[in-house]
Amino acid sequence: MVTGYLLFLSPSELPRDIVEPQISHALSDQNFSRIGGIMIFDTHYSSKCIEYQIVFVENPNAEPLCVIPGDVAKGLSAANQNGFWR
Repeated sequence: MVTGYLLFLSPSELPRDIVEPQISHALSDQNFSRIGGIMIFDTHYSSKCIEYQIVFVENPNAEPLCVIPGDVAKGLSAANQNGFWR
């Protein structure tokens, strides 16, 4: 039996060196200057817990009013490196 879930690959499951440049490239478009960043939140369920993983990419081209505060962006970027959380 094949289910649709098995055919879906979340961006959080791809290598960061593939996902982050793709998102950064999309954010370089002026149409996205009002977006401070993109965060992908992915969950995995098991019988014992719920694990989640974050992929965060800050928009370096965001308008000044839309820039994510430095401490917040730093914390979200650090979560990129920490793998799964429970």
